[in-house]
Amino acid sequence: MAAKKAKRELLGKKREGGFTFHIYENDTDVYKGQRHLGTIIGMRERSGRHCFRLGIDMRRKPRKYRGRVKAATALLIIDDLKAAAKKNKWSLDELVIHAWDGKPEASPRQED
Repeated sequence: MAAKKAKRELLGKKREGGFTFHIYENDTDVYKGQRHLGTIIGMRERSGRHCFRLGIDMRRKPRKYRGRVKAATALLIIDDLKAAAKKNKWSLDELVIHAWDGKPEASPRQED
């Protein structure tokens, strides 16, 4: 018997920078129009400043974005790259090159 996925309770919706954010207790879903781009998760920098990481970034030290809109923009770029790679049948090397060109700004990485 498969375990049921816990239902998340929507705490609110926010429109900002052309994106719609569905805010839940532990994460936020990002939409551009009706298209679901992905999930961002709130966290704090060492300085105490609030920032976000992408839900798909499971590295030990994930890339941090200062501001919900910057994180959503990164998700939009990733979504556009995935669509272009599928449409143009890019090799892995081509995808990496195009991804590097469209790399959004992130918070400076703090060394431990």
